[in-house]
Amino acid sequence: MVGVGGVERLPDGYVAPQQLSRGQFIYAYSLVTSLFFAWGFAYGLLDSLNKHFQSVFNISKTQSTFMQVAYFGAYFLWAPWAGAFMRKVGYKKGIYLGLTLYSLGAIFYWPVAVKKSYPGFV
Repeated sequence: MVGVGGVERLPDGYVAPQQLSRGQFIYAYSLVTSLFFAWGFAYGLLDSLNKHFQSVFNISKTQSTFMQVAYFGAYFLWAPWAGAFMRKVGYKKGIYLGLTLYSLGAIFYWPVAVKKSYPGFV
């Protein structure tokens, strides 16, 4: 089956990296790299923002630790569901779902920050 740009697609709709032109490969690679950079940047902000959360919300170190518990606890709680989702619908749709959830979190950050709501951040 021939897809967009004359690139032959595999029966499941995927294209092997060897079939992409140099420009298409660089574009796809840069998108994935920037995605993982954004997720890593958000993780890196967690530690540096923790001290600021303590002063803005007037909370203890124990309470601010719940930010990290919530962040890393999500890996433990959601991993089985994410694995089942990936097996059922595929990796590509899993990335789309991850981007959607990441975007929603970024959108909801603004009203929670304006209201200075600690439970909203957790």
